[in-house]
Amino acid sequence: MFCSMVKLPTEASNFTTTDKKLYKFGLSSLSESPFTEMSALCEFNETCLPSEHASILEEIRNFEVFQDDIWILAYPKCGTTLIQEAIWQILNEIEIKGDGKKEFGMKFYFLELSSISPPSDQKSQIKSNNEMERPRLIESHLPIAFLPKQLWTVKPKIVFVTREVKDVAISFYHHYVHSLKYEGTKNEFLDLFLDGHVLYGSYWSHFQQFNLIRENYKNMKLIQYEDLKRNLAGTLTELCSFLEKPLPEEKLQVLEENLKFSPNHHDTDEIDSSIASETLTCCDKIGFYKDEMPPEFIEKFNEITLQRLGIDFIEVQVEPKLNNGTN
Repeated sequence: MFCSMVKLPTEASNFTTTDKKLYKFGLSSLSESPFTEMSALCEFNETCLPSEHASILEEIRNFEVFQDDIWILAYPKCGTTLIQEAIWQILNEIEIKGDGKKEFGMKFYFLELSSISPPSDQKSQIKSNNEMERPRLIESHLPIAFLPKQLWTVKPKIVFVTREVKDVAISFYHHYVHSLKYEGTKNEFLDLFLDGHVLYGSYWSHFQQFNLIRENYKNMKLIQYEDLKRNLAGTLTELCSFLEKPLPEEKLQVLEENLKFSPNHHDTDEIDSSIASETLTCCDKIGFYKDEMPPEFIEKFNEITLQRLGIDFIEVQVEPKLNNGTN
C-alpha cells in the first residue's frame, strides 16, 4: 500500500515545539475497505498527522482485531472521555474499586498514541495493545482508511461518538493552545479547521464516512455528545443494551450519578493553571461556541455543514443527506 506525505502549510504547525510538523497522509489503495462505491474510496483516503505516524501506519492497518473488543471511534474533542468511563463502569457492573480508580487513559488504550505522543522509551504502543487483557477497550480518532482492516470483517462492537462541529472546533482550539502549545490566533485556527489542516483532518469528512457505512454495520452504535448531556439516563440504557450488559435500575441510577460528577472531558492532559481548567470545563457545555466563535465563522461553519451533510446543525440524531465535497 502506497502512502503519500505532504507537509501542511507552516501555519498548520505553529507550535512552540518546532519539531512537531503536521503532514497530509494519503493512501493510494484501500484494500479491504468497508466502502462499496469508488467515489467514497477516492474521497475518504486522507488525514493529517505528525510524520511519526508513517512508522506505525502499516502496523495499525494490520493490527489484529478480536470479536470481543470494544472500540470508541470519534473525531477529537467529541466527548469520548465520558463514554469511556460509562462503558468501563457498565462492563464492571459499577464496581469501581481498585482498577476503577485508574486514570481514564489506563482504562482505554489510544491506538495511535505512538505517533501523537511518541513514548520516551520508543516501545510500540501498538504491541502493548496486543498484550491487553480481554475484552480490550480501544479508542482511536483515525478515519476509516487508516484503521485496522480487520475492524470491518471481525466486526467487534464499535461506539461512534459525534458532536456539534462548532463546539468541537472551539474545544479543539483550547486543546491546541493548552496541550500542543499552539501560538496562532483563534481565527487562524478556525481557518485551519475549515480547511481540514488540523490534526486528523476534516471533521466533516470524518463524520460523513462513518455515517455512510453505519447502516451496514449493526455492530456500530452512534452516540451524540448532546444526548449524553440532555438525556443521560436514556442514553446509558441504550448503551447497556448495545453492549449486551443490562443493569438493574438501581445500578443505572448509580452509574448516572457517577458520570454526572466525573471529570468529564479533560482527557489526561495536564492543565497548568486554574484559568485553563475553567476554560476546559466550559468546553463541556452544549452550544458554548456561541460565547467564543465570531459570527462570521459561525456562518461559515453552518454553510459547510449544510453543503456537506444537508443539515444546519449536528445537534440532533438525523439521517443527513450526504453530498460529495471537499473540506
